[in-house]
Amino acid sequence: MQPLEKDFALVLAGGGAKGAYQIGVWKALIDLGIDKRVAIVSGTSVGALNGALFLTKKYDEARNIWDNITLIDMLDLDTAIKKSLPLVMVKKNSHQTSYLLALKVLTKLAGIAFGVKGLITSSIRTSKVLKNVYLTSYSLKNISLSKIEKIIDNMVLDVLNSDIELIVCCSNLRTKTPKYFHLNAYKDNPDLVKKILLASCSLKPFYKSIKIDGVKYADGGHSMNVPAEVIYKITQKIPSIKNIIVVRFNDDCTLYQCKDNPQPLLNHFDINYPVKNLSSIFNLFNTTKRKLYEQGYTDTLNALKSK
Repeated sequence: MQPLEKDFALVLAGGGAKGAYQIGVWKALIDLGIDKRVAIVSGTSVGALNGALFLTKKYDEARNIWDNITLIDMLDLDTAIKKSLPLVMVKKNSHQTSYLLALKVLTKLAGIAFGVKGLITSSIRTSKVLKNVYLTSYSLKNISLSKIEKIIDNMVLDVLNSDIELIVCCSNLRTKTPKYFHLNAYKDNPDLVKKILLASCSLKPFYKSIKIDGVKYADGGHSMNVPAEVIYKITQKIPSIKNIIVVRFNDDCTLYQCKDNPQPLLNHFDINYPVKNLSSIFNLFNTTKRKLYEQGYTDTLNALKSK
């Protein structure tokens, strides 16, 4: 049997918990047989992590990770947020009202990180909590990424041995510009690959920056949340790639500088989940994740069923 042509590139935007949508996209690509035709993946933040999971070709394991991850895991609430929220006890089985208050506070901090205005709440109680969270995140030298590190550790060897190229976008904190790391260039350095993946999702002010070759990097979403441009440049040199799938989220913290396809001969599939609420980047309720899985799956089938 003749091998399938690798004629697709895949772009995965950053978006925190909204990354569950990309897992639904992946399942649709599997059912359509397109996952085997992907040659290059680029990703920012959670898109980089999902891109790494895609390279492992272990969908069921990736889905299990998403099914079980919580806000406590992502932001290490047991050590930082919990201590800084004397008015809100955030636990896995906490009352929904308390959890939503934490989401409101975290949303404000995300607004600070991305420069989004108009997110200040009028609640005195929430304002006090916000102040505590903000101060505590720095007094604890930022929040731990230990859960994400464990996920990366478990998949890094599969990523390095994959026949798919992964490009990870990080933000250079000194120049405030995106830096694209081509992970296939570091096959002999798994520790560096781990640092790059970790840097791409190190959202300020929650996580500390990651130093690579003396330069501090943080979440790629600070400078380029939808890393399509790097793919466009690469495909100009690789004529076998005829299709590009861009999976993004239409909200205030999305940077998308490649809305116009610079290559008329490249088929462009824009799969966009129009989430307006910034708090959704922290919303890891199981019901929300299931909705995102299903929506990503349906949107992708509708966009690509002819391919």
